[in-house]
Amino acid sequence: MDLSLSDVSESQAAMGLGALLVLAGSALPWWVTPVESSTGLAGDGVFTMLFGAVVLGILVFQEANERTGIVVAGFGALTAVVAGWFWYGTATDPTLAAGTGVYLTLLGAATLLAGGWMSHRETQG
Repeated sequence: MDLSLSDVSESQAAMGLGALLVLAGSALPWWVTPVESSTGLAGDGVFTMLFGAVVLGILVFQEANERTGIVVAGFGALTAVVAGWFWYGTATDPTLAAGTGVYLTLLGAATLLAGGWMSHRETQG
């Protein structure tokens, strides 16, 4: 399979970027206190990393079709729910603050949703 950058659509680029943002955000700190922090991989970030890896696998190993965008958008929504729920938990606990990983994961989830929607619209005509 010979693929050059000129063959990559905007939606594919957005979905790939979203997956990479989710993977990076999952490994960064998800909560911080004045004395310690914890990465997402110590908890819910494992799920978001799995979602990001699945999306990246879909983009790399599967031929794009009419369902690809919907599947990617679904994984974006799942990622947003997991990271958003975690963020809500830190927002209601005065001893914790959300780390940069949560925000980067949420940005990646929004990018997956947008890229998936763009891909779906492209296949609809």
